[in-house]
Amino acid sequence: VHHKMVEEGGSRKLGIFLFVLEIFMILVIGLITNFDGDYTQGENSLDEKVAGESREWVQDMYVLFKDVHVMIFIGFGFLMTYLKSHSWSSVGINFLVGVISIQFYIICYWLWEWWIVNQEAHNVKVDLNTLTCGDFAAGAVLITFGGVLGKVSPLQMVVLTLFEVLLYSMNEAIGYLKIKCMDTGGSMIIHTFGAIFGVVVAWIVTPNPKKTKDDPKNSANYVSNLFAMIGTIWLWMNWPSFNSVLAYNENAKHRVMVNTTLSLTGSCLTSFLLSAIFHKGKFEMEHVLNATLAGGVMIGSSADVCFHPYLAILIGALAGLISTWGFQILSPFLQSKGIHDTAGILNLHGLPGIFGGLASAIVIASLKEETFGYDPEKVKVFPETRTFGEQAGIQVLALLVTLAIAIVGGIITGFVIKLPVFDPPKEDELFNDHMFWEIEEDEEQKMLSVPVETVRSEAPASPMKPNNDFGDMINKAQQ
Repeated sequence: VHHKMVEEGGSRKLGIFLFVLEIFMILVIGLITNFDGDYTQGENSLDEKVAGESREWVQDMYVLFKDVHVMIFIGFGFLMTYLKSHSWSSVGINFLVGVISIQFYIICYWLWEWWIVNQEAHNVKVDLNTLTCGDFAAGAVLITFGGVLGKVSPLQMVVLTLFEVLLYSMNEAIGYLKIKCMDTGGSMIIHTFGAIFGVVVAWIVTPNPKKTKDDPKNSANYVSNLFAMIGTIWLWMNWPSFNSVLAYNENAKHRVMVNTTLSLTGSCLTSFLLSAIFHKGKFEMEHVLNATLAGGVMIGSSADVCFHPYLAILIGALAGLISTWGFQILSPFLQSKGIHDTAGILNLHGLPGIFGGLASAIVIASLKEETFGYDPEKVKVFPETRTFGEQAGIQVLALLVTLAIAIVGGIITGFVIKLPVFDPPKEDELFNDHMFWEIEEDEEQKMLSVPVETVRSEAPASPMKPNNDFGDMINKAQQ
């Protein structure tokens, strides 16, 4: 009875917190924002050319924005449903923190643009660009979510979201607006930040890394991995939109789309290749779910300056090899050292993001002025006064700043959300939906009861490792 009261009290606490948070965000957004008047005036203008260009921009932009939106709420959400007893929380909390991130990002963008860039207060003009940047902030948070998946309560995740969006948007303002790095697809600003922040938080909040790693609920089955594959395919198909949506002109957009697609084909091929080598001709689902996407991460910083298709494939192929190696070799090593990264975000987002930032420095340093000869808006790539070598140095600087903010911010956030007031789950409550969702009693009993033979038959070393007995998994899934 006491346990039931604690659960209900925790639920009320979360509801009250979300109520206060939403009222706060509505009030602040009401004070600091307005619609971008250019598009409204264009539609109402007597100048048909202006009105037509306005409509065309909105229509083209919405197609790409919708792709990004789908990646955030379906791609990321379903990718994390592989945990067999945690799939509702994976996709549901993904939904919740995604929408909080978009709203809170508008406030944080206004704050850091004021303090870091303009040095004066002014209203934020909200348009599809603003909402897309809000989706990018949500992406960083959801990358972090993968690292702490199954180990935090919804209240902890909401508080983490507020801290991370605040720090993410500060890093974004420094990287894009202050030092003007090139990172169209967010290899550094989004992926590296979210992954390093998440690994640091996971290191702090994981109660008992050894016991957590061996928890029988920290595993997948045949059906849960199939649902996760929906997320993978959706992300893989739409990643070119993610990387290109904010590219500086149409030439760059087209270049980014092509390069991202080629890079993704490279990472997909090498992921299958290395997985088959590691497992003697068989494929590991963990590698296919994750490492196949690494090309989209690694190409992000250089997608608009790769002028040779083979280079995009090469970057993607290296990303697939790095990510697959990380899941097979690096993750078990880190777990043995007490760092438990549930979904392997360091391997999918962290390492490819870091190498992507370094790759962008190499690619930019090797460019020549005539490379941009056909692009009339070349000065928008980076400040005209910089040489290619200087911009390469800026790329490295942006990567170092991102790592520093992510590590320090992750440490602070980890210790804050670990406080008892934010309802951290106990060791025996990890990786289980029953703590946070209304579930039918018979289904809840199945989640709470783990047969002895199931514990013995499952290999817990890999968080996505399916049961060894194929028939047993199918039977369980059908029950």
